[in-house]
Amino acid sequence: MEDSSGAHKVSIADDHDDQLCESVLISSLQKDCALAMPGRERARVIFTNNNGINSNNRFANNLGFIKDEPLAACAQVLKLYEGDEV
Repeated sequence: MEDSSGAHKVSIADDHDDQLCESVLISSLQKDCALAMPGRERARVIFTNNNGINSNNRFANNLGFIKDEPLAACAQVLKLYEGDEV
């Protein structure tokens, strides 16, 4: 089930031992942002309840696509993160 932010929720019944689930990008709705970002095209989720996590919620890492052309503000944001070189 997808919510308004694009997040998906899957309900899983029972413990699944060490079974894995992988979220995988299939396609983008934006034609100018259709290439899956290497390393961000899939995320693994472990469903076991026996791993010390005190919650029934599990989260996948962020997935993402790469825009064909960078946004105009990208250069300014990158400069903010460069910091002062010593």
